[in-house]
Amino acid sequence: MTRRLYGSLLGMVFVVNFGRVAFAPLVEPLQAAFDVGPAAVGAVVSLVWFGTALPRLPLSYVLTRVSRRRVVVVSGLVLTGAAAVTALSPDIRIFRIGVLAVGVASGTYFVSAVPLIGELYPDRVGKRIGIHGTAAQLAAVAAPTVVVSVVALTTWRAVFWLLAATALATTAVFAAGLRRTDQVG
Repeated sequence: MTRRLYGSLLGMVFVVNFGRVAFAPLVEPLQAAFDVGPAAVGAVVSLVWFGTALPRLPLSYVLTRVSRRRVVVVSGLVLTGAAAVTALSPDIRIFRIGVLAVGVASGTYFVSAVPLIGELYPDRVGKRIGIHGTAAQLAAVAAPTVVVSVVALTTWRAVFWLLAATALATTAVFAAGLRRTDQVG
């Protein structure tokens, strides 16, 4: 069961990191969509990284009281909602909220998932965290190609609908794996 749970974490880290890096190739389409300059879009896109940092210290304390597994599920649900808000943004103000929430979901995921991997694999922590990090970097490599391809076929909004759907699916797989693990254990 641990392998399935770990496999779902690899899917989730791919999606979470994809969400963080998907904004860079969208600067020009976002400028056109919101009728703003590159500086405005650049500042807004920087919010994803601010959002990533925002929950790290408070969550470090929360994780002493709440299950890491539960927080990973919450991060996936937050990412799903954040991606949907981003996709639905009628203006730059709402877009900022969505971008910040994508970052918060990402920071929440990393703070809770990395120690969870240590809990799942106490004898092979380094190897498993390394593989997890590789999955995150694969998202960073794939994101520009995927984003540009999706935008070429549809609109920038489709990128975030795809992100929302994938985040929901990977979160559901992880949550189902948790239920199976809890039933077995």
